[in-house]
Amino acid sequence: MPLYLQKLNAPATLMGTILFAASLVRVLSPTFNQLLRFKAKNNIMLIFMLLSFSSLFLAYINQVYIVAFLLFLILATQSYFNITSVPMLIYSTDEGLRGRVFGIRDVFLYAGSGFGLALSGWLVAIGYHAVFWMMFVCSMLALVLTRQLKNNPNKKKDENAKGGIKQFLENYKATVRKSIFRRFLIIGIITNFTTGGIFLIALHGKNIGVSADFVLYVFAGSSIIGALFSYFGGWLVDVWSQKKLFILSGIVTALSFFMILIANNFWLFSASILLNSITLIFSTVLPVYFFSFYKNEDEGDIAWSVFSTATLIFAMISPIIWGSMWDLMNASTVFFSLFVIELIGVILAMIILPKEKKLLHDHG
Repeated sequence: MPLYLQKLNAPATLMGTILFAASLVRVLSPTFNQLLRFKAKNNIMLIFMLLSFSSLFLAYINQVYIVAFLLFLILATQSYFNITSVPMLIYSTDEGLRGRVFGIRDVFLYAGSGFGLALSGWLVAIGYHAVFWMMFVCSMLALVLTRQLKNNPNKKKDENAKGGIKQFLENYKATVRKSIFRRFLIIGIITNFTTGGIFLIALHGKNIGVSADFVLYVFAGSSIIGALFSYFGGWLVDVWSQKKLFILSGIVTALSFFMILIANNFWLFSASILLNSITLIFSTVLPVYFFSFYKNEDEGDIAWSVFSTATLIFAMISPIIWGSMWDLMNASTVFFSLFVIELIGVILAMIILPKEKKLLHDHG
């Protein structure tokens, strides 16, 4: 996205605005979906239809603001199902296997992302329209496969939905009053705020003379590394200290920002991206660590929903802030700020987050 918009001479502020608007839709979508009670299959089909038609139009249109709007539609679907799918996966898995199960999920997630980026790096040499045609074909294929899915509604969630807004507000108040939730929320806000600046890494690569296709190949390599070692990372989450792994992930993220800060050639640039890929390996630690403090499924579900919504609010604000800083300041100031804020988050996590709470095994 940033490379294509840069080719169309779009300012970084516009890129940040697109990410802001897409994040806003992601924040509101779970509530909207809960009110309308869409079935999961219909949700998935709607998203792939949106991806298909947006990609098809992008293959033919190069007017910057129309392109920006279509890219916004695509990004608005990103991570939409995480808020509801994560608690379901957590509570359907034995606590001693949760990290490994999420690791298997991430193997497919990062493999798809990596191969998609690698193929895009090859197709971009032909033209960006070829990338969008690939997205169209993949989305249409996914739409056809989705038609074969069977709806399996969750009865417990339907019963809870009858409580309406009043019941939701009562659950919300009970959740935010708990100290452990507020601690995770503080750290989650900081990490999501720094994540909002990651889209600028590709622009920095272009500034130091790294070609667009090489940037895509490096990010593809990062995703493939994440895919190859995600199961190992999930296994570590199950057998080692989740708090220590969470802090380690933050330290690596901070170091990757620092390396990008000092990168002045494609070797250092590549090394910084590959270093950041280590955080992908331990991406499973946050949900497993978070839910170790919630024995009750209903309580954990509402806590994760409120946590995700609150952190996504900051995730949607941060790209426009970082994009504005990029337009008004130099790259060094932006990445130094990212490094310092991430480091503050790591130090706070060390101080305020407790050791994970091991639950009793309910599955024998």
